Amino acid sequence: MMRATDSEGIGVLVAISLDTIRTRLSCVADGGHVVSLGGRDKSVAVEIMSRNLAFSSIDILHLKPKVLTQPAERMMQLLAEDKIKLPQPLLGFKVSDINGGLGRAIITWMADRGAKHLLVLSRSGTSSQAATQLVVELKSRGVNIVAPRCDVSIQEDVTVMLQEYFRTMPPIKGCINAAMVLQDAVFQSNMNFQQWNLTMRFKVNTSKNLHELIPKDLDFFILFSSVAGVVGQMASAHYAGGCAYQDTLAKYRRALGQNALSLDIGWMSNIGIIAEKEAY
Repeated sequence: MMRATDSEGIGVLVAISLDTIRTRLSCVADGGHVVSLGGRDKSVAVEIMSRNLAFSSIDILHLKPKVLTQPAERMMQLLAEDKIKLPQPLLGFKVSDINGGLGRAIITWMADRGAKHLLVLSRSGTSSQAATQLVVELKSRGVNIVAPRCDVSIQEDVTVMLQEYFRTMPPIKGCINAAMVLQDAVFQSNMNFQQWNLTMRFKVNTSKNLHELIPKDLDFFILFSSVAGVVGQMASAHYAGGCAYQDTLAKYRRALGQNALSLDIGWMSNIGIIAEKEAY
C-alpha cells in the first residue's frame, strides 16, 4: 500500500478484524481515518491519537441486526432466482514466457488479486531460476499453479495440454496472451523467412489457437499487443503485423459477443525484454 501511494499512505482503512488494524495501521496516512468492524483495541489507541487519526468502531450486527439480515435475505432470494452468481476463484489462463519479467509480473499481479488456479503455458517451461522460485512461492501461498512446457503456436500441443488440464482443474474463466518473439531485421534487405515466421507465429498463431480452443464464455480474453501494430517500428515489420492481427482479433471476438481486449503497450524500460536485453 505504501508503494502504491508513493509512501504517503492511505486515507481510510476499513478493518474487519483487530488484527488487520494492528498490521495495517502503519499504512494509514497521518490525519487519516480508521474504521473498525471488529470492535475496539486499546493497544493501538496511543498511536491513533499521536498521529491525529480519526477512529470509528461499528458493530452493526449487535446494534441493528435487521440492517444486515434484510440484505442477506434479499441476496439469498436473488441467488435462488439465478439473478446473481457467487464469485468463483479466478482461473487465469496465462500464456507468456514465465522466464521473462513481464510474464512473472502478470502472474504475481493475478495471484495478489485472488487468482487460485493458474495455467501458465510457455514453450520453455520454467527454465529460469526466477520462474522456478515464483512457482514455489505461489504454491506456498495456496495458489494452484501449473507451468508445463507447451508451444501455444502449435494447435495440436495446445489441444493435448487442455485435455490434460481439464482432468484436474476447474473451468477456464480468463485468458491472457503475452507471447512474443522478437527477431529484428529490415524487411526489404536482411529479413529471412525463418525470422518472419517465428515472430508472426507467436503473435498470430498463439492468439488464433487460444481463440478457437478455449471456452467462449470467458470473463476476460486479453492480448498483449503493441503500439508497433498502430504506428510501425523500425526493423520490426513482422512484429507490427502480428500485433495488428491481435487488435483485429479482439474486434472480431467482440463482434461475436465474446469478451476481448487488445492492449497496445509501448516500450517498458523497467520490466520485460527491453529491461532485460542489453541490445535494447
